[in-house]
Amino acid sequence: MSTNPTSAESISRRQGTKSLNIASPHPIPSKLFSNCYSLVQVTHAKFGLLALDSRLATKESLVAIALMERTREAMVNAGAEYKLRIILVFADIAVIVTAFVFSWWIVLLLPILLVTQRGTKVNELNHRFYASASLLSLEVLANDFAGWGTAYPEERARAVAILGGEPIPPTTWLDLYLARRDQVPPSEQKKSFGP
Repeated sequence: MSTNPTSAESISRRQGTKSLNIASPHPIPSKLFSNCYSLVQVTHAKFGLLALDSRLATKESLVAIALMERTREAMVNAGAEYKLRIILVFADIAVIVTAFVFSWWIVLLLPILLVTQRGTKVNELNHRFYASASLLSLEVLANDFAGWGTAYPEERARAVAILGGEPIPPTTWLDLYLARRDQVPPSEQKKSFGP
């Protein structure tokens, strides 16, 4: 799946930013992404999904996801895992009905289907967590949280362009995962979350 540089260039022209390769596969430093992915996993393990699907489906999130190849692929894979899980639910029902009509031993297929269904749910969540971590990483870069934007100025410019080129970048994902960041002194932010 290749990116279309002309569309990325036209987006940057429309937004008045200089020509940046905003459609690169993953414009995020790996350490930052790793920190954000861990934070996303811990947050959702503690507090549940927090309407993750509806947050990922906003216009701003979908545009940012579309401009990052790996994140777009993760969302496509999450959709495929979801569809597979729905098919497995119908397969569960078919096995139960078939076992009731024909022979009880057909029910022995049910545990295999249930384990497969659980695996697809885990894979789907991991793909959605990947997208959330990517969007959080973009906001961390664009808002220069914990010095990430200063340490990676090119990536920061790309993140600002991907997030819409606004003078004040959005903080939707920062507010979700780092809601109390204003209560932590900048030196402590850099020490615990910085580059």
